[in-house]
Amino acid sequence: MTIRLPVSILLLGAVQTFLVSCATGGSGVSGNEQFQLSQQEMARRLESQGHLAEALIHWQFVAATQTKGGAADLEITRLKGIVAARRAELDRKGEIAISKGQTKQAKVYFLQALSFDESDAEARGKLREIDLKELWKQQDEKNKNAKDTRDVEDER
Repeated sequence: MTIRLPVSILLLGAVQTFLVSCATGGSGVSGNEQFQLSQQEMARRLESQGHLAEALIHWQFVAATQTKGGAADLEITRLKGIVAARRAELDRKGEIAISKGQTKQAKVYFLQALSFDESDAEARGKLREIDLKELWKQQDEKNKNAKDTRDVEDER
């Protein structure tokens, strides 16, 4: 399971890294280069751990400090493709689970899809749909129980 860090924490870490790299500029490598290297290293580490969305953020930091069309842009494009494919696969698995009546498993798949892309409208919609169906089912059971109670009372 992927642990998601708030973007504000990631931004704070990136700013801190940049400031430290600027302060240690005497090493022959500019502060900007040190920042880029640290962000690239963090992005690779996060990707290797399966934290693709977070890795993408770090590549975007690097891209912001490079000229357009650099290596970071290629990494961003590559990661976006991987994220889109995994999200689509999870959405598909969720649909299959729903068709089999496995709503708990479907929820897991759709939540995992959201961990890749919080704006995934399909996953959000399916989660809402599952929740509504569960609420309707609970309400139907309450209504049935209430009717059964009234029927028993009427028989007395």
